[in-house]
Amino acid sequence: MAAAGGFSCFVRWICHIPTGYLAFNGIDLYNKAKGVADLDAFPNGSVFRHGLLLVGATSVITFVWNFIMFGASPFARGGWLGLIGVVDTVFGCVLVLGIVFQNKFLPGTYGGCGYAAAAQYGTGPGARNFYIDAAGTGDPSGSEPDKPHELCISMMQSWAVAIAVAALYLFCALLEIGFGFANADCCDGLGDALVTLLIILVYPLVWVFKLLRWIWRFITGAPIKLFRDRRTRPDFVVLQTVVIGDTGSEASSLSADEKKEKTEAAAPPVSSAAQVLLAKKLHFADLVKMGLAPGDLGDASVVDLGQFTCVEETRAQCGICGMQICKGCANQVPATESPAQFHMRKCQAYCRPCYLSLPEREPGAECPPPSLFPACVMDGKDERFSTEEREGRDICRICAAKSANER
Repeated sequence: MAAAGGFSCFVRWICHIPTGYLAFNGIDLYNKAKGVADLDAFPNGSVFRHGLLLVGATSVITFVWNFIMFGASPFARGGWLGLIGVVDTVFGCVLVLGIVFQNKFLPGTYGGCGYAAAAQYGTGPGARNFYIDAAGTGDPSGSEPDKPHELCISMMQSWAVAIAVAALYLFCALLEIGFGFANADCCDGLGDALVTLLIILVYPLVWVFKLLRWIWRFITGAPIKLFRDRRTRPDFVVLQTVVIGDTGSEASSLSADEKKEKTEAAAPPVSSAAQVLLAKKLHFADLVKMGLAPGDLGDASVVDLGQFTCVEETRAQCGICGMQICKGCANQVPATESPAQFHMRKCQAYCRPCYLSLPEREPGAECPPPSLFPACVMDGKDERFSTEEREGRDICRICAAKSANER
């Protein structure tokens, strides 16, 4: 979804200048066409006027919409991103409709504007020419004979730019709708009536998007897999050897169960079994110090291997880090609990800090008044940790190697 929102922002940045050009130039062309008397008398003149109005008005709205969505679309997710895609689809469809209306009147190519004034002379009422009347020259042989030609070129440019903008908007809208409504919970934040309307409108587009995405993955996936297989293919050939007995029929005379038992007996132990054999010779602290702690080790993790260590001793826990220890690997050092540990064990929770630090306190429990209990039993106890005699505690080898401050 983030990719669709970023692509939407990129498309709006590209379409910023074209939509501005269509907005201002389209309205100007519409005003010139509207100023031609009896425009409806020209062939497809009324349709052409409606096409200019659709493209010009929609471009003005789209120009403002681009400014707003340029900053909002990258952060839109789920149903809101799909809703933006629906709005973009409406704008794109209106532009396409205006383009079709204009195509019924315009020459269709830039080359057609070279002889448009002569070719359409007399097509209007009273042998009038649309481009001459719209340009305001009044006579093709007057002082400004190039104005009808320039007007035709300007209309063709506006028509071509509208095609490009509509194509970009519809493609971007398809991505927004596809990514926005791809998940089942995409419309949880929208109203039921709006969700129903969106499902009716955009569900076919979602299927089109999924079909195009599947086609793209199929087209690009086959070459990628082919090149990956060629790159990882070994440069040597594995030769299969078959051991044959004295009579040459020993392999065929064995039953399926006997072949399976013989294969399993000859197979080397798996990695997890080798790790278990290694763990039985070690203490758990030694296993961790070997650097085997991060990640999984085959079928067994370090925590699972703890049951195979310290086999012949009574297992206990390190007094500092809680690691598994036994009498054979324990070290006794003078240590006491830290101020934070003492606070968590002794403090009477009635204030907000203590409530947050003691999750086992039941919700809604009444706090004793401050007059009965101090805010915290740690108040004034800073000297306790510097003067109190420290008792001996069994710890693991790793904690024993640390300094007193590190513990």
